[in-house]
Amino acid sequence: LRRCDKATPNSLLAKLCVGVAKLMDTSDTIFRNKGQKDYSKIGMPFLAHISLQSSLHRAMADSFLAADAWIKSQYGLAIAHQKRAIVIFNKLPVPYNTSINFDLQNVRVESLSILESYEKDNSSIYFETIPEPNPLPDGLIMFKPEPYILDEPVFLKFGTPPLNSKNEAEPGKDLEGGK
Repeated sequence: LRRCDKATPNSLLAKLCVGVAKLMDTSDTIFRNKGQKDYSKIGMPFLAHISLQSSLHRAMADSFLAADAWIKSQYGLAIAHQKRAIVIFNKLPVPYNTSINFDLQNVRVESLSILESYEKDNSSIYFETIPEPNPLPDGLIMFKPEPYILDEPVFLKFGTPPLNSKNEAEPGKDLEGGK
């Protein structure tokens, strides 16, 4: 949950997380509505993963909003957002992939540690009341379209090249025996 690039504002990271969550919700809706006859053929682990990612990104958005509020000295609001993030993290279903489960457990522990730190500082230094968290911002989706360009095809001739008198392939000779 700690950002890597300190130049990227936490509020932007929150908006991007909400954007990803909305994309996941949209894909799930498309699978359910437009692919009704094939919906049952889609593996449940895949569908569960889409739902997990949507909720996970909403929780991450709240965590980034908490960090943003803390930086802006809105300590009570930071605690409110961090609490809501933890509630969402704790409601996440157990993923099918065990490596994701391990990562989720680490995120839950780190989120709780951040909340405890916020609450300790607020109860001993700032004494701000804890308001209701703000609604999540509108999602932001950023991507640069990349054109898909096909490489020129390379045609290969299959078969064995003709052999010389020593039963070795002659370099540079094709199947017809010419160059």
